[in-house]
Amino acid sequence: MTEEQWYTTLPFLVTDGVMLVSEEGSVLYANRQAEEILGCRPGTVTGERLEAFGGGILTRLVSPSRSPEREQEPIREEISFPDRNSRWRHVSVATASVSLSSGENATLFILCDITKQRRCERRLQTLTRILALVGSTARHDILNKIETIRGYVGLLFRVPADEKSIARLQTIDTAAEEIRDILFATRDFEGIGREDPAWFLFKDTFRDAVKKTILPGPVTISCSCPGFSVFADPLIVRVLEIFLFESSRDARPGSIALSCERYEDGLLIQYHDTRIAPAAEQDFFSPESRSKNRRLFVFYIEEIFAATGITIKREETADESICMEFLVPRPCYREPEEEDNSEGV
Repeated sequence: MTEEQWYTTLPFLVTDGVMLVSEEGSVLYANRQAEEILGCRPGTVTGERLEAFGGGILTRLVSPSRSPEREQEPIREEISFPDRNSRWRHVSVATASVSLSSGENATLFILCDITKQRRCERRLQTLTRILALVGSTARHDILNKIETIRGYVGLLFRVPADEKSIARLQTIDTAAEEIRDILFATRDFEGIGREDPAWFLFKDTFRDAVKKTILPGPVTISCSCPGFSVFADPLIVRVLEIFLFESSRDARPGSIALSCERYEDGLLIQYHDTRIAPAAEQDFFSPESRSKNRRLFVFYIEEIFAATGITIKREETADESICMEFLVPRPCYREPEEEDNSEGV
């Protein structure tokens, strides 16, 4: 196969549209896939002016003034335009300047039709919003009913009754409270995966969570994460707020410390809290809590970190205080530009 036959046959073997456009804006070649993307019949694109297609949007991608040294730097972008049948197309375009055998310059277009992909994304976003609205409405109505039940139970507590009846009322009230907490959990974490993961400077993220939390009683807060950034779901901020809220439930004197250090092929983040009573039933992080209404919180937190490969576990300590460890794999954290000293928050 000759070189000329190679460049003629190759465009028919690919699924993307291929076009070659002269500096003057004339289409020198277009394969069948490109004709379909432009909404044209076979053989009706070659020889035409590029401005006649896509509402003239493609014309601006032809750059006759490109210097030879930039020929190997293709330009990629996504554009939307109406085809010949007035249907909107979403196309990923890559262009590069090439030299023809005649010595003239031309622009090579590679067109990838992503219309179906964008359409599916919009439908998914719409469906997500609808489901969130339905869930929010149902959760609001259920919470109102639960508060009504708890209100009537509170009134019944004031009526003289035997111990067995009081125990039954207490069971009803506890069950209603647990249902309420589960609904609050779904509200807090219904946005898991809704936004793309992003980079967070962990020191600043922790500081922002502390500012949003009221911590009663004497408490010392320190953060020793000098410049480490973590790639995680945006709800990581909410996770830290929940950790601090659990600490605020106990006003005992103590300390909360956050530290970061390199560990094997990853980053080890430790959250250490001495304020939470280790034997308390309200210990959010204890294994026993997983069998109670707070197990959903633990599950959601694990899912948030698992989205970017971060594992979380509770580490046993000598004083039985709370120590949570997060192991961040190498691709999901960045080294600090300069080492800072440990500082308070």
